[in-house]
Amino acid sequence: MTVSGGWLKYKYRLVQIRFHWGSKTTNGSEHTLNNRRFPMEMQLVGVAPGYKDVKSALNQQSGVAMIGVFIDIGPVNNVHFKAISDAVSKVPYPGDSVKVTLPTLLQLMPTSNEPGNRIKFFYYQGGLTTPPCSQTVDWIVLENPVLISSEQYLAFVTHLYYSDKSDSDQKLLEENYRPIQSSAMHKVLVSAQALEFHLARGASRSLQTFFIPLCVLLSLLHLSLTMV
Repeated sequence: MTVSGGWLKYKYRLVQIRFHWGSKTTNGSEHTLNNRRFPMEMQLVGVAPGYKDVKSALNQQSGVAMIGVFIDIGPVNNVHFKAISDAVSKVPYPGDSVKVTLPTLLQLMPTSNEPGNRIKFFYYQGGLTTPPCSQTVDWIVLENPVLISSEQYLAFVTHLYYSDKSDSDQKLLEENYRPIQSSAMHKVLVSAQALEFHLARGASRSLQTFFIPLCVLLSLLHLSLTMV
């Protein structure tokens, strides 16, 4: 799957999805909207043409594009998100794994009442939010959030541990987000038109790699979900 348009310099091949969350009492998105931090943030990671992975693409300015999608709490389960939240609850410890069939990435995107499901977005040039925090990333942040239920959110904040199963001191994996950084050095642009998402010719309707930093990895259609 690829993403292009807006102020993005290239047509980027999407290779990862990352999730960041808070806790039962705190929100954990890595961006804010009108000074509000959302419970979670989903981040799509794309690499520019000519690069095989994120590590190599980070060596070039605009070599990596990331799309931030806010996740908020709604009144009912998100049927498309259910495969992810159900799988997360089955892999509480490092080394645990489960097979899962994912929805298409487009089904995980937020919706809009605008014609053609057009969604306003924000663009800036910034950095990776995880080490090495390279300042070579083009960011797109969508205005509309994806809604999931509180039960689906709790699967992330109450079921995942970064300690081994045998450890006497069980350490819950929560608040895996970077603190909000100053925007003083970044020019933030607001879209006049929606970003274009489309499937690459011949591509599977499932992501080739699915990534949740510090916790869950999936790859290809019938995916193997593994704590790392």
